[in-house]
Amino acid sequence: MLIAVDTNVLMDYAAEEADVIDAVTTIRTRLKSARFIVTPTAIQELAKLYEAGEEEERLLARKALCSLREWQFEPMNLVAAGHGVVEQICLKLRVRGCLPHEEVNDGLVIAEAALLGCEILLSADHHMLAAQEHPRFRRTLEECEVDGDTMIVATPRKIVKNFFRGTN
Repeated sequence: MLIAVDTNVLMDYAAEEADVIDAVTTIRTRLKSARFIVTPTAIQELAKLYEAGEEEERLLARKALCSLREWQFEPMNLVAAGHGVVEQICLKLRVRGCLPHEEVNDGLVIAEAALLGCEILLSADHHMLAAQEHPRFRRTLEECEVDGDTMIVATPRKIVKNFFRGTN
């Protein structure tokens, strides 16, 4: 099972936010075959934060970029043809109103995760969470014939709330 992680999840993981750490731990414990992947757009967003973010963002982005392999998050790339497909999916999601038109990177992350066949996209981004509730979201992914057309966008907090077995 492939699970994509969004930039905000990586930044929170670097900041050692409890919900994110618990969500990743829960998924790894309960789904032994789970593989966490980082999409090309998420990598680019981290790089931009490292280069031009506020001081704390720069530190967290650097930590995330340098620690991906240690954390067992696999950076992914798409062949050139894949990038074109991703751009078309992103455009369709925005034109059909699933995402605001200016949310290009959100559309790219969703499209990349779907194209790679992810079953879960872990994100705290409200645009991505709202997109999956849009009536045209699933239909758009189905029409684009991607393996991740049934992908669920979930927050780390929701994963923890629904599945975490703490020591309480």
